[in-house]
Amino acid sequence: MSKGEQTKKKILENGLILFSTKGYEQTSLKDIASEVSIKAPAIYAHFANKKVLFESIFEKVITDYIEHLTDRISTIQKSSTKEQLYELLVGTNIFFYENKHIGLFMKKYSLSPPESINPITQKKMQTLTNNIEVILCSFLEETPDRQFIETNKIIDSFFSLLDGSFFYLENFSGQDFYIRMNNIWEVFWKGIQK
Repeated sequence: MSKGEQTKKKILENGLILFSTKGYEQTSLKDIASEVSIKAPAIYAHFANKKVLFESIFEKVITDYIEHLTDRISTIQKSSTKEQLYELLVGTNIFFYENKHIGLFMKKYSLSPPESINPITQKKMQTLTNNIEVILCSFLEETPDRQFIETNKIIDSFFSLLDGSFFYLENFSGQDFYIRMNNIWEVFWKGIQK
């Protein structure tokens, strides 16, 4: 990796940390440059402005997350629909737990982004949602006897379940999280049956 590529990688990594902890409005390019040990104008060699940097970070977060899900899903392709859905739910939470700054970033910018970057976050969240919907549909379509309620209702419910589990992950201990997660999962699973 060239020195320029290393610098760009450090800018992305430190930008992620600062945007996730301080917020978009409170993070300046100077703050990021300071963390990378470069001067602020050097960032412009890699990113046209702060919004472009933010969008690049968001894109990387989504790419890393989808790669994680794809890897995880490839190990459970022969599992039941129930196991696949549960693994998608738990795998998502594990990913955000193990990657603290990505989890904080997603929480901050998926729930209440600043107005100045709202169009960027909406576009990126739609991309992520579309990817997860494709995964969910593939799980549900593989069920031979179609024992479930309508797919769109399952997808909407699953996203609500993901949002709620994300809240629990951030606010409860590991043991409490899994107790709540399993209770909610049981109700969800029974609720999507015909």
